[in-house]
Amino acid sequence: NEPRSGASGTTAVRRAPPSRKWNSNASGIYHRKRCDIIMSTWGSHQIPYGNLHFISDSDDNLLPILQVMNKTADYWKSQRKWILGMLKIFEMGFKQNIKWYMIVDDDGYIVVNNTLALVNQYYHDQMWLLACVACPHPYYHGSSPFFLRICGGGGYLISSEMAKYILPILPKCFNYTSSKWDNGDMKYFDVMFSVCLIELLNVTLTHRNEFKTVSPLKQIKTNNSNTIKFSFNRENLNNPITFHYVKPWQEQLIIWKLYHDIETNLTVKNNSNWLT
Repeated sequence: NEPRSGASGTTAVRRAPPSRKWNSNASGIYHRKRCDIIMSTWGSHQIPYGNLHFISDSDDNLLPILQVMNKTADYWKSQRKWILGMLKIFEMGFKQNIKWYMIVDDDGYIVVNNTLALVNQYYHDQMWLLACVACPHPYYHGSSPFFLRICGGGGYLISSEMAKYILPILPKCFNYTSSKWDNGDMKYFDVMFSVCLIELLNVTLTHRNEFKTVSPLKQIKTNNSNTIKFSFNRENLNNPITFHYVKPWQEQLIIWKLYHDIETNLTVKNNSNWLT
């Protein structure tokens, strides 16, 4: 598959704006710390009501929660909520004619307008999985000692056609990887998911560097006083659609203000690069 093209000599077919599902993976302990601030910024101001869900192990009548399992102290077992959540979201989406699914950690920030511009380059009825595909994993896959997997924290986009293709293997993924591996990294869902996509389905993952797997604080600089002014060149970052490690809640607010051109001064604590 090739992305849609609007370059000279080709025609970009304009389609009706696709419906989208936005999903964040959360745990009950972070509902107040992370999910509430998401719902106070990009989660409610830019995404239509009913199109954002938090996949969680705890119910919460203050949030759009999809509780897919009960809380467990076993981190390995807790990763099943990703699989159970995707199963539920895909099944809901097929009934609602959803065209794209976006999944991100609850410490991620989605730049919604940039995300919409990215998916407009692709057709939802073709098989696409867009992500930062740059995280190596020490596993002998074929002739290579490493394979590049999804860096899941920064999020990924799945077209409706790809969702239909991968849905049948999702229930098999957890057992397939747990029985095959004796590796500490396999406790992370993005590793499990990548292995299942590559080995069970031979899926091609499409790398897009707009998915940022770093904290946005790396893009904010101080002057010679204790005042922070935004020094954030969006062009140099190639129109980011996500950031990862956006925690605690102050960072969500910083980026929200940044992308809405809200002037703000923030002070820096002495001997710290943290913000107040």
